[in-house]
Amino acid sequence: MFTIIKGNAKTINHAITLSTAILIAAILLFGAGPDTVSASVNEHSRGFDVGSRHDKPEGIWSDGETMWILDDRGDKSELIAYRLSTGARIPEKDIDLSSNNDKPQGITSDGTIMWVSDWDERKLFAYNMETQSRAPNRDIELDDNNDAPRGIAIDYYYMFVVDKDDKKVYVYWAPHGSHVASETFRLHPSNDHPWGVWAPERFSNTVAWVGDAHDNAVYRYDFLADTAIEAFRLPVGNKDSKGIWSDGKRFWIVDDEDDHVYSAIYEGFRRQDDDISTTEPTQPKGIWTDGTTMWVADKQSASGALLSYNLNDGSRADTDYTLND
Repeated sequence: MFTIIKGNAKTINHAITLSTAILIAAILLFGAGPDTVSASVNEHSRGFDVGSRHDKPEGIWSDGETMWILDDRGDKSELIAYRLSTGARIPEKDIDLSSNNDKPQGITSDGTIMWVSDWDERKLFAYNMETQSRAPNRDIELDDNNDAPRGIAIDYYYMFVVDKDDKKVYVYWAPHGSHVASETFRLHPSNDHPWGVWAPERFSNTVAWVGDAHDNAVYRYDFLADTAIEAFRLPVGNKDSKGIWSDGKRFWIVDDEDDHVYSAIYEGFRRQDDDISTTEPTQPKGIWTDGTTMWVADKQSASGALLSYNLNDGSRADTDYTLND
């Protein structure tokens, strides 16, 4: 049974930066009546223009430094590389696709192999990122029913493949590509033109985000519970979203209609793995870091103290300070 988190419909206004102009977008909660899907987004912005280089931008993936955008040019399709932080081209990292992979739709990678879906093939084509060449021994064969593949994503365990016709996301074991039928999940009725998908790369992940090319939204799912948790509207102009990718703090969405990459900061991303748990300080009041060490002011200390922690793992550091009266 498909379930949706219940709540009250409301509208939240957020600022959107479009070059130097400021636009206001309404983030609408879905549904009429008690059944709604909701989310909060801090900021939308319109990123760089890829129209001069792309005929039909479809998929998107990044390793955190380089962003590859799939350009559907039939038998001359390619993955075009950009610097994520600036949008500058990195042509030496471009990857030409096989002529057999001539209807490409989505891309994802584990950092070594780049997989590309094809709406006319029941398999994911694999490419070696270092040599920029085909790696057919790493191809993943898709389930017979997964015959309209679009966006794809990989997390710690699973490969996710959106099926546009079935309105499902098929799940496969990432290491060897076998179908995990028990984890395949159906999509929310409003998510009826599914395309891009992204999942956090963490050990205990149960979440996947699925974009919609017509609904102007990205939906979040708990795929183990077969549940749509929430969704957020995309900014004005981003109305034909195809590929989506995130670094866990910000989403990037490629738009096939206006040939732009948009970004959205989603305030619901909590980095629980980065939390620092400690019995000290007993009354923390202030905090500062130099990027390596974090100091926390403890009011409870008799003379006042700044307690130090290693930022990378949360362990206690040896640079505490005692404050003078």
